[in-house]
Amino acid sequence: MKTETVKGTYVATVRTSVTPQALRATLRDQLAANGIDASEHSLTALVAMSAHETGEWASCWNYNLGNVKASPTWEGEFVCLNNVWEVLKGVTRWFSPRGETVGKGGPLKGEEWAVGPGHPQTRFRAYRTLAEGTVGFVEKMVGKYRPSLDVLLKGGSTDDFVAALKRQNYFTGDLEKYQISVRRFYKQFAVTHVPMPVGLPTLKLGDEGVAVAALQCLLNAGGTHGSRLKPDGKFGPKTHTEVSFYSPNGVVEEAAWHRIVEHSQT
Repeated sequence: MKTETVKGTYVATVRTSVTPQALRATLRDQLAANGIDASEHSLTALVAMSAHETGEWASCWNYNLGNVKASPTWEGEFVCLNNVWEVLKGVTRWFSPRGETVGKGGPLKGEEWAVGPGHPQTRFRAYRTLAEGTVGFVEKMVGKYRPSLDVLLKGGSTDDFVAALKRQNYFTGDLEKYQISVRRFYKQFAVTHVPMPVGLPTLKLGDEGVAVAALQCLLNAGGTHGSRLKPDGKFGPKTHTEVSFYSPNGVVEEAAWHRIVEHSQT
């Protein structure tokens, strides 16, 4: 039976509950601890990424928010998961803790592994709390995957972010499917967390402030007609162009606000 020396500690697999609201809050705090003042756009994209990786947290095991593997040098706790797949050299291969299998849940093929450590493809980092899991997730994003994170921090779209992750080999699956999934989750979570401006103020080209940032987030959630807007709170030409699809004169008055909000929720 095959085995491997690892520095981590094998623990039992536990399904852990996560909400987008709680994750957003812990992400904001941990990014701030790393000197990053994350925008609402960046936070929503990271929440959407985690939702994709974990099946909207239905398959979030031991607070591993990004399905990060545990290498032999990982010194923390780890679990071994069943039915793990990876696309290796263009071929989808399936693994159980006891070894590679013939398809999902099929019989073993090749040498059998002792569970704990288990097959390397099935080892994932494990954490005891959401806060600990967030620390681990953010450490990866500000470390190895900082180039991808920078795409978000500079106002890039979720598609650009996912493409950057793919270039850095964060995942082996299909790029377009990952982009579609993250885009869907982004839209789902963005509206919930957009702070609606009090009194629905009239906004126009040249205006600035929190209300404009909220408007830009709503426009992004509804799907922009051009490039995704950077929610910087500045009503510039790009924001004006997007607003024109809801208000012919490019001015956001009460009726336009309602149309934008309604479209963002469809």
